Amino acid sequence: MATLAKADRLNADFDRSADVLYLALGKPRPVEGEDREGGVVLRFGVPDDRPSGVTIIGYVQSGWSENIGDLAEIVSRHLSVRPADVVEAVRAAEGRA
Repeated sequence: MATLAKADRLNADFDRSADVLYLALGKPRPVEGEDREGGVVLRFGVPDDRPSGVTIIGYVQSGWSENIGDLAEIVSRHLSVRPADVVEAVRAAEGRA
């Protein structure tokens, strides 16, 4: 897996009051989403259809905060980033929330 270029930095934000975790690769852009099991929404850029992020609805309620390794694998496959980078970004977002 390639390392993240500066422009392709993985950003995470956790909205604790809404229980939603947002992960984005690179700069914000228009996206479409594909719903998956467990509140996971894979996001794709418009119009290029490139993976651009993942939104997790019900992050704590659905148990992802306790199964961060499983979530990191899903995000890693979708965004072509290292699972360790996903865990690091999520843990930082949890601390900021």
